[in-house]
Amino acid sequence: MASQLAIMRYGKCGRRAGFLDVGSHTPRKSKGRILFENGAPLEHITKLLGQSNPASTLFYIGFTQETADTLSEEYSLGEEW
Repeated sequence: MASQLAIMRYGKCGRRAGFLDVGSHTPRKSKGRILFENGAPLEHITKLLGQSNPASTLFYIGFTQETADTLSEEYSLGEEW
């Protein structure tokens, strides 16, 4: 019962801070996302999070096609390439 109460309170604090969907895995997912955005190899993040498949890790940390498109635009070499 104590862990369930902690999870409820954690979610409540997150909502007070302005986050809509906060759960017990939010910090874990955020850690993976921050590592990925700062250039950590996906294979290392996958292992750190205890997952077996890099594609699952990308899904877990919230990497979507929209994210890929944004990164592609930000780091484009230009139309001449």
